[in-house]
Amino acid sequence: MHEKDFKNKERLKAYEVKLVSKIKHFSSTTGLKILLTVFILSFLVRLGSSPLLEIDEAIYAEVAREAFVSGDYFSTYYNFETEFSKPPFQYWLLQIFYAIFGINEWAVRLPSFMAALGVLSLTYLFGKNIRSSDTGLWACLVLCANVGFYSMMRDARMDITLTFFITLSIYGFYNYIYKGQNSIKGFLYVYIGMAGATLTKGPIGIIFPVSIVFMFILLKRDWGSFKKLKPFHGLLLLITLITPWYIYMTHRYGFGFLEKNIIHENFKKFLVKGVYEPNPGGHFFLAHTFFWYFFPWWILWFYQQYYWLKEKGSRDQGVKGSVEGKDTNLFLLLWFYIPFVFFSLSKFSLPNYLSVVIPAASLGAGIYIDSRKGKGIVEYLFSLFSIPLLIIALVSSFLFFRESLDTFVYLLISGVVISTSYILISTLKKEFFITKAWMILLIMMIQLLVSLKFQPTFDTYKPAKPISEAIKKVSGKEFEIGFYKTRLFQSLIFYTGKKLNEIGSEDSMLQFINSPKERFVITDENEYNLLSQGYRNEMVVLGRFPYFPISRISYSFLNPKTREEVIKYIVLIGKKQYA
Repeated sequence: MHEKDFKNKERLKAYEVKLVSKIKHFSSTTGLKILLTVFILSFLVRLGSSPLLEIDEAIYAEVAREAFVSGDYFSTYYNFETEFSKPPFQYWLLQIFYAIFGINEWAVRLPSFMAALGVLSLTYLFGKNIRSSDTGLWACLVLCANVGFYSMMRDARMDITLTFFITLSIYGFYNYIYKGQNSIKGFLYVYIGMAGATLTKGPIGIIFPVSIVFMFILLKRDWGSFKKLKPFHGLLLLITLITPWYIYMTHRYGFGFLEKNIIHENFKKFLVKGVYEPNPGGHFFLAHTFFWYFFPWWILWFYQQYYWLKEKGSRDQGVKGSVEGKDTNLFLLLWFYIPFVFFSLSKFSLPNYLSVVIPAASLGAGIYIDSRKGKGIVEYLFSLFSIPLLIIALVSSFLFFRESLDTFVYLLISGVVISTSYILISTLKKEFFITKAWMILLIMMIQLLVSLKFQPTFDTYKPAKPISEAIKKVSGKEFEIGFYKTRLFQSLIFYTGKKLNEIGSEDSMLQFINSPKERFVITDENEYNLLSQGYRNEMVVLGRFPYFPISRISYSFLNPKTREEVIKYIVLIGKKQYA
């Protein structure tokens, strides 16, 4: 009887341990899901309140607007002239949202937000399949908590849509074809992903998935997976999905379309220096950009790579043993380094080109966090990264953006200070898992601070929307706009719905303004002051608007004491009758 009671107690104790473990795992997973949900919702804060960013976002929004208004949905126009730089998929997305929400900033940016949700969903599923649900959740949190993903989710550039389709193609191969789960589903994911990526940004939509998958198959010598891809049928599907638009545009516009869309925008941009502005940092530009683009998670991603090389596919990496671990490691490394090296070799590159590799790096960091194998030196360095984030938040709030200080800002700053304190305390206690959660909270609060308080300050130096509102106050529906010796504000076309005309001389400007039609001219204030008094007597300044290119932020601009010295003013000129 005594022995039986002892066995029952042992069983009860084992059951209690198992139950406690399940409860802890449930609470951990639930907590991560809540944190991720809150983080995603935070991206919607002021999503449609900020005026359009000049150049890329403004151009894409306007190309879609002109197609939507004209009803010519398959062709692409900008400033009411043909524009062949990019394929149409992003423009089609924007037009759908214009139809639902109207033509405004919210409709412009919502497709990027939806594409980002797609990237997050695929990242979660990828992490769940290669290790666990928590790995997928941590990878998503890391993805949200970096500068690159935050910026791309909040504007209409095509990179986040491209990233979604490339991730879909890669996910379809690895999880459904290579792992043998569902080859038909994987086939559709692979080729629909490539088609969508190609119709979003051109040939790289095929080049990257094919390069990653083929190199993986080659290194694994797994020719069975190649057969499962059904390349002949896949090629037919790609031709069916991609070529109709290219055939239509070539038939309508001739070889000039192909020369601009394919040769100039892809091959020349990659091979010829100076087609656009040159790669600002040479071949190492993306290398050093990645350190701030993926800050502070890059230290975990690179340590994870070191761990993989050291352990050569430990059983700790996958749920089915060392073989899966090695496969996962190799696949993520190829996913990261093939696009990274490709863009680094290009004669032209931008920070947002890193978007296609960020999910791979996030998955690597997610595996590192979920495995809880943190080493002291890595964890201590990671926690110290919270200090520069704290300094940036404090300096920005109390020095650069003092005009934005209010109760809510003080609450966010308090949260930043508390989060940083807990990061350092939990690291000293060697509770490294908790350190990562507090780092997520810290970055989320800093991003909210930027969206809610810093961004409105930047918005005051975007003159296009205020200029359009000033014009509409004094004019009818039919008017024309010219620009004289100043930069072309692409978003002014979007906000006014009118073509911008370049004016080359003072005489031309005077003739333009004094036409019987309603006409307005924008120019740099310095250029206006250089005009002779006789010219200025024939016109009137209707508004003076501050301007500074946000992409060239400097200390002089951020410092309120020196800001006035570096900003420019754009003046709106009209007929004297508008005075």
